[in-house]
Amino acid sequence: MPINVHVHLHGPLDREGEILGHLVEIRAGLVRLEKMERRQMRTLDETLASVQGQSTQIDSLVAYNAGLRQQLADIISGALPPDVQAKVDQLFDAVEQNATKLAAALNTDNAGQPVPVGDSTVPPPVSG
Repeated sequence: MPINVHVHLHGPLDREGEILGHLVEIRAGLVRLEKMERRQMRTLDETLASVQGQSTQIDSLVAYNAGLRQQLADIISGALPPDVQAKVDQLFDAVEQNATKLAAALNTDNAGQPVPVGDSTVPPPVSG
């Protein structure tokens, strides 16, 4: 916002230089004030943008939290949505397939032949 200052001098002409010096100082002060105002407005705009960004992040976090809360409630109640239940079923099927593969690998010798039960060359299973 520009500041306009109009000065009318009335007085003895012998002090004109002194008055002009004061006016130059006043003008310099006004220029500094304008710079400060622009800097503060820029800072205010940056702060406002930051707060708005935080608000968006908070809204996202609230929505995410609500989704997690609903998923947890669904799990506790035992009522999983069909897509989630399908993923859980796939997970358990994959675990069973891996267990079968692991058992076959542990019970096969280097030539691909099944190892007889009780064979001393196969170490006993590790218990947890």
